[in-house]
Amino acid sequence: MWLAGVLDWVENYEMDKMLRAALRMTADEAVRSSSPTLATVCASFKFLIIGAGIFYLLTGVLAHLLQLKSPAP
Repeated sequence: MWLAGVLDWVENYEMDKMLRAALRMTADEAVRSSSPTLATVCASFKFLIIGAGIFYLLTGVLAHLLQLKSPAP
């Protein structure tokens, strides 16, 4: 999950850079001075990692519940 944290930091950095630039220049210049594509890619991978973690957790809970319902040999 540390990778999701790094991706979140990069995403936030790029968005912060764009917002700070928007205060000094027009919106088009602010977008050109930052990298919204990098922020989007980082956010996408971050949510993919988080989704995989939630899927792993739910799969483990489901397997545990099914194991409890099965009769002992």
